[in-house]
Amino acid sequence: MAVETPNFFEDDLMYCKINCSDRAGDGENFRAALHAIVDFIDSARAANGRVLVHCTSGISRSSSAVLAYLVRRGPRSGLPDSGRAGDARRPPSARSGMALISALEWLKERRPIASPHPAYMSELVTWEVRWRKRPSLDNERYSDNRYSRAEDLK
Repeated sequence: MAVETPNFFEDDLMYCKINCSDRAGDGENFRAALHAIVDFIDSARAANGRVLVHCTSGISRSSSAVLAYLVRRGPRSGLPDSGRAGDARRPPSARSGMALISALEWLKERRPIASPHPAYMSELVTWEVRWRKRPSLDNERYSDNRYSRAEDLK
């Protein structure tokens, strides 16, 4: 998820490199990659594989990618389970994914520094509307309170 991060282990790992930066106006690159992100994670899960989603700092871009997947598919999209079916920290199964605000809350519980750039969050709100027909998060309120707890954005 980072323009500035090279693929160090191409002989050993499969990569899905998405060239995004944290600059304003980079939402278009992220929007163009949404389906590729979901498809890559789906293919890894179908093969009982694992996915490491990362960027340079682990705050904005990687968080945005994880949120995109959760909004579209949810954590258990009918693919093989990871073997942690009893893990109470996992969100409930949902074929159509999660509401963006619920996904953000779930993510921040596990990674409190998660804070997608407002341009990415705007794209995620549009992505959510595409799959869920209405937004669960107000992008303007998010932009003004980006580092708040998710429950404070409701």
